Amino acid sequence: MVATFLSLNLLIFLAQTIAGGSSNTFNLVRFGAQHGPSIENGQYWRFVTAAFLHIGLLHIFMNGICLWQLGTLLERLIGPIHFGFLYLASGVAGTTTSFFMNEFVSPQVVSAGASGAIFGVAGAMLVAGLRYSDQIPESLEKAFGTGALPFIAFNLYYGFARGGVDNYAHIGGALAGAALGAVLHPHHETLREGRRGAACLAGLVLVCFGFQYRAVARFERDLRAADELNHAGHVKEAQSLVERLRKQGMEDTRVLTLASILNLRQGKLKEALADLGDAEKIAPRYAPAKIVRGDLMMLLRNYGAAVALYQQAARLEPGNASAFSSLGGALLGANRVEEASAAFREAMRLDPKLAAAHYGLALTLVRQERFKEAAESFRQAIALEPRSLPARHGLVHALIADGQKDAAAVELRHILGIEPADEAARKALDEISPPAPPGMK
Repeated sequence: MVATFLSLNLLIFLAQTIAGGSSNTFNLVRFGAQHGPSIENGQYWRFVTAAFLHIGLLHIFMNGICLWQLGTLLERLIGPIHFGFLYLASGVAGTTTSFFMNEFVSPQVVSAGASGAIFGVAGAMLVAGLRYSDQIPESLEKAFGTGALPFIAFNLYYGFARGGVDNYAHIGGALAGAALGAVLHPHHETLREGRRGAACLAGLVLVCFGFQYRAVARFERDLRAADELNHAGHVKEAQSLVERLRKQGMEDTRVLTLASILNLRQGKLKEALADLGDAEKIAPRYAPAKIVRGDLMMLLRNYGAAVALYQQAARLEPGNASAFSSLGGALLGANRVEEASAAFREAMRLDPKLAAAHYGLALTLVRQERFKEAAESFRQAIALEPRSLPARHGLVHALIADGQKDAAAVELRHILGIEPADEAARKALDEISPPAPPGMK
């Protein structure tokens, strides 16, 4: 049974590492760590899954050693099935204690680890050693009873002294283990029974992770839907979906960043800054959050600050075309035209279908009075986003500057077909093609 739990811990830790890192807060929540808002939203399987997650290599290394050293001793005394039940129950008790106690101290805390279950093993060894002293083999006597006290006392002291350690889980696990240690008497199953028990408990743990996987899949689906609504211009609908995700306790960096974007689009700068600050606290090196903060600086016409933020985003994610496109816009605002052109071209190289990059490059070409090339870049932007009025107006400007008034008139009629109330387009069309005097055909 100890080998089964060790194997589960190692496999899940490997999955955490591959999926984004075992120390990443969002990744921990996504895998099923103890997280108050998520549990309050009905994700009760986290009481189990949190006991099989670890934060960093040292964490799983130390817990693995303790589980092996203590677990093998207790399993020899009470048998693998009793041990497996005690270990799992202690882990759940530790997570439950942490959840309820942190409601008063830090409701948003994220915690994980097998420590609660391991303290349960130690608590059981303490009580079993005192209660069943006559049934403990002489070779194990020193580890049971008062022999388990140094482990419990030292680790509790270390947790309180060091800080950042969830001693609530330790205490809850130890008390549950002690209670079970008093009733789970020494017992020995056959090897076949032990294997069946291990398979059942491992299956239960994996079912809990299955529930978590389903919850994450649903979250990812809703987040994608909110992002698509935002890109389609349905800001209110996207905001409603994001608020629903936040009420479910799913306040990861991506949700907070999207919330910031939506508030920004509605002119709610204070709310946008608050959401962005929360996102950056969770993940200080999250490139999209840097881009949104850069967008805020662009609104304030602080182009130097915007350039610095977009450059940070580009360094964090060298393959992020939006970061380079936004950088080009900030450089253009700072009148650094050649650098802006290079940034837009890099964005186009990374994503040839990014309309904003084609539009930005066209603007730099207009600044350089290369109107024919600018018109071609505007056309590429329009081909990618046919209803983009800024790109169509830019094309009209480039065509007129290049002396192509007839082509400009055609484009102005396209604009009026998309937006009949566009007075600027109507006025420009009248100037290019003045109406015939009354009575003439």
